[in-house]
Amino acid sequence: MLTAPSLMIILGVTLALGAALSLYCWHIRRKQHETRQGLVTLAGMRWREFSNFVVEALHAQGFETDTQQTSPQSGQKSDVRLVRDGRTWLLSCKQGVKHRVDPGQVDSLAGSVNFHGAGGGIIATLGQVQADARRNSHGLELLDGKAVWALVEPLLPNGLHESVAQHARRRTLMEIGLGWLIALLVGVAAA
Repeated sequence: MLTAPSLMIILGVTLALGAALSLYCWHIRRKQHETRQGLVTLAGMRWREFSNFVVEALHAQGFETDTQQTSPQSGQKSDVRLVRDGRTWLLSCKQGVKHRVDPGQVDSLAGSVNFHGAGGGIIATLGQVQADARRNSHGLELLDGKAVWALVEPLLPNGLHESVAQHARRRTLMEIGLGWLIALLVGVAAA
């Protein structure tokens, strides 16, 4: 039988834990869900559309599309040529969310940068950059999924951005509901 003190314990634990889990889910997990869904959305685009978002985002960092050539030269290991401060930069976009940039890909783009006398190179992937590739980056900029999402998110059309945000909200609200159920169970167990 429940007594007043045990009801107070249940209520106190449930409210404290439920509120803490709700705050965590809304402020941390929702952003994680948004990033994950955003990457899946970008992966579902055509490669050219995805790479155009990356190029447009890089314009804010002083890059311009190389008007002389928009497709790779024979033997060039990049997808797009950019210009910043009068120097050519090579950009390689890897669209798959499961793609792993390894040291071989970094070495390949670094070789192309050297061969073409470019000012630098960028690898942008929706996936991840392996730790050993990061350690041996040869001065290349390596952008993984979270960094790419942060770069292109502001450029997405409103409808697409709202779809991603709505998906994240739905997932987060489900987690909040589950969190309150767990909080109640912990409260009952504590009493």
